[in-house]
Amino acid sequence: MRFLLFVFKFLTTQLVSSIASFIKRGKVSQGDLDVLLLDIENILLECDVALDVAEYLIAQIKNKCLESNLLKKSDIATELRKIFREELILLLSDGEERKWGQRVGKMSIFLVGPQGSGKTTTAAKLALYLKNLGKSVLLVSLDVYRPAAREQLNLLAKDISVDCFEYKGRYIHDIENNATEKSKGYDVVLYDTAGCSSSDIDMMNEIQKLCRRVCPTDIIFVADSMMGQSAVKVSKGFLDYMNITGSILTKSDSDTRGGAILSIRYTTGKPLLFFGTGEKLQDLEKFNADSVAARILDMGDIDSLWQKAQNTLGNNAIEKGTKKLLSGVFTLEDYVEHIANIKKMGGAKKLASFLPGASSRAAEVSLEEGILSKHTAIVSSMTKKERVSPAILNASRKRRIAEGAGVSVRDVNQLLEKFSHMSSLIKNISSNPAHFLKNVQSFLGKK
Repeated sequence: MRFLLFVFKFLTTQLVSSIASFIKRGKVSQGDLDVLLLDIENILLECDVALDVAEYLIAQIKNKCLESNLLKKSDIATELRKIFREELILLLSDGEERKWGQRVGKMSIFLVGPQGSGKTTTAAKLALYLKNLGKSVLLVSLDVYRPAAREQLNLLAKDISVDCFEYKGRYIHDIENNATEKSKGYDVVLYDTAGCSSSDIDMMNEIQKLCRRVCPTDIIFVADSMMGQSAVKVSKGFLDYMNITGSILTKSDSDTRGGAILSIRYTTGKPLLFFGTGEKLQDLEKFNADSVAARILDMGDIDSLWQKAQNTLGNNAIEKGTKKLLSGVFTLEDYVEHIANIKKMGGAKKLASFLPGASSRAAEVSLEEGILSKHTAIVSSMTKKERVSPAILNASRKRRIAEGAGVSVRDVNQLLEKFSHMSSLIKNISSNPAHFLKNVQSFLGKK
């Protein structure tokens, strides 16, 4: 799974703070634990988790704490996080989401959901995902109500080189009939339906009839991550009319509190399949309950970070960078390339969010992001010789570079100081890579 920078920001910060305060008390009693669990329940409610979902989760955690004799453990904090993580994973997943898209045979997919949830863009994102799995995909718009909805889907289809069924008629059943005929020979037919309120009986009946006529293999509920407490009511409304088989949460890169994710999964009982994490058509992340649970509890998500690096930079670039690291040679040009790779992967903020304890370093990372951009400008103002051999930078050269980059000489000196520190670190790594690996494993909490 790629980055969900903001979606659990508030929830993570509050949970980590609450658990830390609990542990600082030293010896704790059952009463202290009950107070903590009540505090966590209130945090979940603040984060827009529905009341019945919050109560269920806390009840499960409390039972596990009692079963494991938590208060007798030597490391209560670690054990509590472990229990919390296990229960989050059980709530978020039954493992079915991992199998999605691997079905042998033809797939027909209906995307349903409220207006403004981003179904049309999600249809294109999902089509691209399936195309990359080697499947032939046909996009079909069944939205005859929203102005230019069909035109939008057609343009998005062209952007990803996927076929889109074009039909000028205004009657939805005519479109469906003709699309069914046209779809022969495709592995996947992906239908984008009109957005509607679950209280709009006429629209819900129309989509229900379409589902009965087409008999799709999948009916995917597309919801906005920011819908908050209304998530339960809206998802229940759609469940009353159709057999939802899974959900996709859009706008997960927004500054939302994340409660809708837990609520929709609990209410529908169906797998969460993907997160929409940006405006680009590549910004669709496959849901991974282990990663989400770890992120909520600020335990880091190194597996997803590695996957992000592979997807963004490619294995060849990673291998090249590893060899460079182990060689012990590091120039300012390498440093700028390193900054460029950080930007490609979403910036320092996003990368830091994958590391354990990220919530406590948010302000520090925000500052670092601005510094890295400044450093790129400074190195760009240097000559080739200066980038390779920064030791030749005297006072006059530094003044020239600072003027060219629009910064102060102090900024240039700070860059050189940081670069010198990184060079020393890389030399140490190259001289004893086994020791470095041991330290990394210790940092990640691996044996």
